[in-house]
Amino acid sequence: MQWVMSDPKSNRVGYAQEQSKWKWYISQRAKIGEHGVATLHEKIANIPNGELEIKKPVYAHESPVKWGVGFDNLTSEQQKHAWFTDGSAKYVGGERKWKSVAYNPKTDTTLVMEGKGMSSQYAELMAVVTALRKERGGECHLFTDSWSVANGLATWLMGWKSHNWLIHGKELWGKELWQDIEEIVQETTVSVFHVDAHMPVDSMERLFNSQADAAAAISVTTTNEIPKVEEWLEGTAIWAHQKSGHLGEKATYRWAQERGIPLTIDVI
Repeated sequence: MQWVMSDPKSNRVGYAQEQSKWKWYISQRAKIGEHGVATLHEKIANIPNGELEIKKPVYAHESPVKWGVGFDNLTSEQQKHAWFTDGSAKYVGGERKWKSVAYNPKTDTTLVMEGKGMSSQYAELMAVVTALRKERGGECHLFTDSWSVANGLATWLMGWKSHNWLIHGKELWGKELWQDIEEIVQETTVSVFHVDAHMPVDSMERLFNSQADAAAAISVTTTNEIPKVEEWLEGTAIWAHQKSGHLGEKATYRWAQERGIPLTIDVI
């Protein structure tokens, strides 16, 4: 660099270009500062440590609904406001019927809505609306096996609102229900947890979700009670025994009862 920036009377042997050409080339691409160091290098060298202001991105459409935690990670008080939601639709006698269920295992409360002419997706969303209306103004912890409902609540809700409830120019499915949800969550502390459906019943979320799913099924003899399906219980008893610390039948039974799991000593 020193040779390039100087004016020698003769070129160095072995250099591909004359010194004057190198000097012109470099001067076009680097402003030389003090001590022969490029100005860019000076700026980098003088950057103060820890003094740069870093601006965090602002999400204009952040949803008031937050991603939640598993049922067992909720406090006993929060579990009183936890709802497992599901819905279904089916043609019965040539007529399409739908049914939604919101189930609270802590209080053993079941909220049921039924109607005609709508889809299972609508029924799943109605189950959420029913639970939110019940908990309006307080707190509500939702559990659903529908990714579209879960993401709609925690990710897309406010974006949909800002686009006047339209997606690519078409009206959002269940628009009126989403509008009700948006209004309620503004004055209610809401979280949502996605439960993997149709998996082995190896967690409390899957157990209670399976019960809500069975209750939401439409049949000729419709019942609003949460079914205690026997084939689930044996595997659930093994899981509960492991989760409770292998402390024996009575300890496992107490652990299950405290969490609203329908196990008996005979099954354990």
